[in-house]
Amino acid sequence: MLCPEWNNVDVEILIHAPPSSSGSLIRLLRSIEKADYFGSSLPSLTIELPAHVDGPTMEFLRNMRWPPHPNSEPPNSKVTLRHRISSAWLSPVEASIRTIEAFYPKIPWANHVLVLSPQAELSEIYYHYLKYVLLEYRYSSVAKIDFNNLAGISLNLPSTYLNGSGPFEHPKPIAHAETPSETKPDDALFFLWQAPNSDATVYFGEKWVELHKFVSDRFTAQKRKLAKHARGKLVSEIYPAWMEYLLELIRAKGYFVLYPAFSATTGASVVTLHNELDKGPEEFLAHGSDSPSKLASPNDNLPEDPFTPHPVDTKKTPAPAHAEEVLSRNPSILHLLSSASSWSDPTYAPLPAREALPLLSYKGEVMTNDYADVLSQYFAGDFSLEVGGCEDADRERLFCLDEDEDVTGAPKADPPSGAEGAKNGPADLLPPVVANPPLPGAPGVTLTSPTITTLPTGLLAVAPNMPPS
Repeated sequence: MLCPEWNNVDVEILIHAPPSSSGSLIRLLRSIEKADYFGSSLPSLTIELPAHVDGPTMEFLRNMRWPPHPNSEPPNSKVTLRHRISSAWLSPVEASIRTIEAFYPKIPWANHVLVLSPQAELSEIYYHYLKYVLLEYRYSSVAKIDFNNLAGISLNLPSTYLNGSGPFEHPKPIAHAETPSETKPDDALFFLWQAPNSDATVYFGEKWVELHKFVSDRFTAQKRKLAKHARGKLVSEIYPAWMEYLLELIRAKGYFVLYPAFSATTGASVVTLHNELDKGPEEFLAHGSDSPSKLASPNDNLPEDPFTPHPVDTKKTPAPAHAEEVLSRNPSILHLLSSASSWSDPTYAPLPAREALPLLSYKGEVMTNDYADVLSQYFAGDFSLEVGGCEDADRERLFCLDEDEDVTGAPKADPPSGAEGAKNGPADLLPPVVANPPLPGAPGVTLTSPTITTLPTGLLAVAPNMPPS
């Protein structure tokens, strides 16, 4: 059963165009124009432009009609252009603010944002996949129970781990001894990962509202110098800076993102990332081993959070190339979700249930749901003490700010009746909170450190060379 308010659901596409990116941006926009929206309301477009926009880009945007309309009809454009004034180098904090502020949902439970890398190219059926998965994992009656901690839905399989240390290896399907027929070797695999993605991911409106509030409170706490220790950088500079903040929120709240792995099993995908024009995030162009960006001023005091990257590192490992997947040309998404032998099976569900989805920590470790809950509660308590200025661990608020200081809070994202409920239930059902509690051991894991800085490594599929948290 679907949420009756489904007809009000809207998706806005957000694209940050770096300098000298006309080729990749135009390729992405053309793929958006060519896609099949099968009568649905077309997504609106917000394009972040740099201070200096090249001629081909402006010419294309000037002639672009979105949504398409006959020349005899007046345009009703759903394109918003945001042009930067200053040509100075964007610090990681400024770049993060610019991206996060570019979207704010009018109706948090119904308005979502699809963040696209300018290097992306979409299949004509990308919107089929997006709407199909949204219906099942966001607006069905099952989703309200099993997926209330879902922060977003990715359109692509990640190429690397968050720290960029090596190629990402997706987990294997979970086999259930009592129902072995539900897991087939040739099934398309989906999995849950407690990690954000900036390549091609839909983030739900209410979670984006939380991100606004979280970043606002974090800046307030930073201004008041409440943090006891500096945070270490966990996300590689091949990804934009705002992902550091979203990763903190995901870890503290126990959220996860749904990822598809059908490109690994079918050889096709609904999105591909190109490498030939990729320069990396603008805020980190002056931080690599190459010569500083032309946008960087000699007086710039590099670096700036998040979270204290090194400005020059001649030993920096080159970023792994994106896996350029083959775009699906099939008019249906069914071939991506299951094998042909499954189509005639009336009991087969193309999208797996919650218990059949592997769950990964942000490091890439396979873990159980219970263990994931424990880690998120521990991280939230530790974060509130070390960053949020709390005297006692506060897993719910995260930040202990005076009421007169906390004036930038976003409105609460109240869904309609019967929609997504609270994650943890009543507060009195939570285990007691203590400062720096020891981590409980997972089966077969021996823990020797009571701090969050050393997570257990006895789980499966540990990401190589992940830095300490």
